[in-house]
Amino acid sequence: MKTSVVVAVKNRESCIGLNIESLLASRTKYPFDIWIVDDHSTDRTAQIAGHYPVHLITSDGEGVSAARNTGIRRTDADIVAITDSDCLVDGDWIEILTEKHARNPDAIGITGRVSNHDESSRISRVVQEKCFAPPSHHEEFTWKGPGNNIAYKRKRLMDLGLFDESLRAGEDPELNWRIHKAGLKILFTPEMHVQHMNRDTLHGMIQQQIWWGIWAARLRRRIPELPNIRPLTTRKWLEDRSQSQVPLPQTVSDLPLSLLSDAAYNFAYLMASFRTPSRT
Repeated sequence: MKTSVVVAVKNRESCIGLNIESLLASRTKYPFDIWIVDDHSTDRTAQIAGHYPVHLITSDGEGVSAARNTGIRRTDADIVAITDSDCLVDGDWIEILTEKHARNPDAIGITGRVSNHDESSRISRVVQEKCFAPPSHHEEFTWKGPGNNIAYKRKRLMDLGLFDESLRAGEDPELNWRIHKAGLKILFTPEMHVQHMNRDTLHGMIQQQIWWGIWAARLRRRIPELPNIRPLTTRKWLEDRSQSQVPLPQTVSDLPLSLLSDAAYNFAYLMASFRTPSRT
């Protein structure tokens, strides 16, 4: 089975090289190639990507959904693996996702864990715990998976329909919910792992939560039966920290960050809920 890795990118000159190098360092006996889909970057992203042995193309539309779809349509691989430009994949990432697909022919998707790249940053650590906590510590079927660590059987995905290009965020749960409603399966395995360069500034964290809150509200309006996709509430975050035996002084110190994250998300969600529907 051949895998094509599709990375949609825009204005990520600081990390696109690291992302590609982690992919090129893959240890696998299976064939793979890398498709970097540039969504009209205005910085040096495309120039940097062009120095590596990858397929570098420009998206046909605008936004991450259109960019991913462009890459998926251009490849003829058996599997399309999706990750983001601010992620570093493990050396056995392609090996694991390929073997999991081969062993699970009934699963249209294989997804895995996302961890924090910089544990020294309090902000990125809180973002990780609230936004990218794994659904389980063991292998199981699920309806969802993070858009920066998931791989689909390409033909079955093409038959079902690709990412919704009208969505600028929330495209991952929308696609995976369609997969679920079609009676198809996604397998979560903790062995399939990437590191994510989480937001590490207050501005970045707040901006991310506002963006997610807006699109979560729009997605909820479109799909009322969609299960909860919001980040962990501070109450659940505190429970998880207690179970993980994180020292109390550290939790007290990080608590304002969790509360601020909640406030940004909730405010954006409520405001978007009362606004007139636009492109969704």
